[in-house]
Amino acid sequence: MSSNLIPDQDFVKMASRIPNTEVVDAILKLGFLDKNTMSFFVENIDYFKHVESLLAQLLIYARLGQEGLDEGSIEAAMKSLNETIEHIESAESERGIVEETRSRSRS
Repeated sequence: MSSNLIPDQDFVKMASRIPNTEVVDAILKLGFLDKNTMSFFVENIDYFKHVESLLAQLLIYARLGQEGLDEGSIEAAMKSLNETIEHIESAESERGIVEETRSRSRS
């Protein structure tokens, strides 16, 4: 097993937030949470924000009466995506603080 598949403290902390221990064990065993996983999502946060903007435009069309668009579904998607973006940004902030602390302790 590659050393980057061993979760560092940040991922252990994130995993502790998942209430189902079987799911956590499966995720950790699969090596899904490696040191590059969150970095991938952080680096691509602009894509999430772009989709959020597109959903907002779609919601406007729905509110203007465009047939076939379910306003409630679009709102739910926007809310979920917004929460996801906030979690990614929060994780990015937490990792930045941890990495900064680690680099200071090495000096």
